[in-house]
Amino acid sequence: MGPRGQVELALPVTIRDLTDGATTGGVGDVTMAYKHVLYANGETLTIASAALNLVVPSGDRHRGLGDGTVRVEPSLLAGRQWDGIVFQGQVRGVAPIDEQRADRAVRYRLAFSYPLSPLRRAWVPTVEVEVLQNVTAQRHHLFVTPQIYKGLTKRGHVAVAAGAQLPVAGDADPFDYRILGFFLWEYADGGLWW
Repeated sequence: MGPRGQVELALPVTIRDLTDGATTGGVGDVTMAYKHVLYANGETLTIASAALNLVVPSGDRHRGLGDGTVRVEPSLLAGRQWDGIVFQGQVRGVAPIDEQRADRAVRYRLAFSYPLSPLRRAWVPTVEVEVLQNVTAQRHHLFVTPQIYKGLTKRGHVAVAAGAQLPVAGDADPFDYRILGFFLWEYADGGLWW
């Protein structure tokens, strides 16, 4: 959306394997987002932006695939590359419309990436650290997520990533681990395979 704006649509697919229950899977809550660059410096490789996510309750709440309420999630993001390492940070608020179905929260994320090549289709190992502060329940969690990202096309506008999220500190662990992944297609930069 112009030189500084970006629109995003995220369609999550979730599979839940419960220790004391049946495995369930399906589409989660869909996110529509707008992100706008507030500052960018090509010489120092620094960027800052703001985003607003609107999360629509499309997942089945009773099967653990969604929250069952609309959520608004404003955030501030920043990134900088220094000596080949990419540092990225985010602060995101989570504000559900129906607080009986979902908790208010703040997420703090810091990620360190090291592209193994200057090419956009390079392998990019990343470690992300996230603090989730549940405001409603007065709980907090600390997660570490090692992951790998790979551009699939020459321009890198089609990519995949996979990782494992591990709870490492905080109140009672909400899960043992999560396997995460995503498929990215920046359609304005080119077709799916070119």
